[in-house]
Amino acid sequence: MDGTQIVPMNKWFQQLLEKEIRPTKHEIKVLKSDVNRISNIGRSNLGLPISETFVGGSFGRRTMIKGRQEIDIVFFLNKKPNKIEYEKARDKVHKSLSNAFPNEKTEILDFAIRLKRKGRKIDVLIGLTASTPEMVANQVMNGNKFYQVSNGKFHKQLLNSFHASARDRIMIAKYWLAKNKGNLSYSQLPPSFGLELLVLLHMKTYRNKLPTYPYWFRDFLGWLSNKSFIGTHRLLNSQIPFPPANKFGLVIVDPGNPIKNVVGKWQSCNDFVSLAKKSYKETDWEKVFT
Repeated sequence: MDGTQIVPMNKWFQQLLEKEIRPTKHEIKVLKSDVNRISNIGRSNLGLPISETFVGGSFGRRTMIKGRQEIDIVFFLNKKPNKIEYEKARDKVHKSLSNAFPNEKTEILDFAIRLKRKGRKIDVLIGLTASTPEMVANQVMNGNKFYQVSNGKFHKQLLNSFHASARDRIMIAKYWLAKNKGNLSYSQLPPSFGLELLVLLHMKTYRNKLPTYPYWFRDFLGWLSNKSFIGTHRLLNSQIPFPPANKFGLVIVDPGNPIKNVVGKWQSCNDFVSLAKKSYKETDWEKVFT
């Protein structure tokens, strides 16, 4: 791509962000309303020692793309529950959600209560606050998964420490994957949370000023194509705790899924890498994003 192309391509990417990628004001308003209603449930007379309500997931991190309406809401307790106490707390939250949304489907998952509301998916989790990433890692390694939801806080802090354009770059990558994943199975693709960290890992490779979106995204696809991300997760160890790496050298912990780490469902990165290679070789950006 030469200098005569870069200005119109920058404009093309900006238009793509504004028209196709960023969530609409209406979507944000509706999700904020859901967050407020559920937060009020946490503040009501549940009889639970809730110290804080935290909004996580792509919506909480402001990396959600248009049409993907999902929220993670964490009720942090101020004391560690035993198994019976946790089950009672979970059942109280489930009952309160069912009463507040009588016409919507709610279900109990391993560490969350899921509410499906008019096409939106909301996971309400119960957890414990950790003061440091190291504390999360130690607690999780010792089998106390209630602390793992604190990873959401540290990931949000980490994202805030990056260049202001990091969120747009993450949304561009998410939109690309959503448009190109085709027939790839669930186990062949990184989850949303994992893709966010891959973008941040790649941004860490720039020592100087970040390039414009066209140059950056082409470079990101090349970085993925060469499997440059394998093993490089250690760059973020100081901010986000990771369990020992698996055979791919990449382990990403999802705060919204404390039962297992993300790589447990990302069984192979080969098809994802092949997808990146195909997009990297394409010279027409419109084909890359359709």
